[in-house]
Amino acid sequence: MTNTPTLSECTGKPVTSYATPGANGFIYKRIPLSQANSPYALPVVQREYSFCEGEELRIGMQVFPHAGLFTDTLFNEMGCDTLVSSMVKIIELEKGFMEFALCPGDTIHVKGEAFFSTGSFQFRVPGINGCDSLISVLIQPANAESCVQPPCKVYIPNIISPDEDGVNDEFEPFSPQAEFLDLKIFNRWGGLVFEGAGPHPKWDAKINNTPAPAGVYVFLLTGKCLKGEPIRISGDFTIIR
Repeated sequence: MTNTPTLSECTGKPVTSYATPGANGFIYKRIPLSQANSPYALPVVQREYSFCEGEELRIGMQVFPHAGLFTDTLFNEMGCDTLVSSMVKIIELEKGFMEFALCPGDTIHVKGEAFFSTGSFQFRVPGINGCDSLISVLIQPANAESCVQPPCKVYIPNIISPDEDGVNDEFEPFSPQAEFLDLKIFNRWGGLVFEGAGPHPKWDAKINNTPAPAGVYVFLLTGKCLKGEPIRISGDFTIIR
């Protein structure tokens, strides 16, 4: 065959030259490997996205409802298709569980949320990875003995969030009517993690200068009221991060 013309076509499609009077037509059905880097080779664009669990990812007019590998085609300036390969990943929600005992008339505060009654609750707080953390809270009635007030009023936090924002960062009992003598704090396995003496003992939520893990801790506070009545209070509180 002589006078073979130079033709251009999109990758994946046959190249066809129709017959003219006195000449044969011909069809190219395959492009040689040597032309793989041709400017007319099919462009491939690879992208990667991630979004939070329970949300929907929307890029332009395209919606990604779940994780996986998605492909789409777009037309480029040559009139050929561009293959777009999108890898979509889901960032799972961090989940936490907290359990509390509620005395009559008390309020339980968890990261800005206030709970006045018993029951099961869920709420979200911003997470460090850009997605929310899902917090489940179970509140049960406290036994009558634990709700007995000491001879003088003592305020004890039931939750601290040592994130260095200046709010509720430390475990610090307070009373304008009492003098504290000793504060002990134990982890969930009964190990002593802190001991401080009065008059204003407080724990910065660190164990050997290392941030204590989130979870439930037990305290034992002793002291005396200004009129001399002894104080001995025990209970638990929660660290959330």
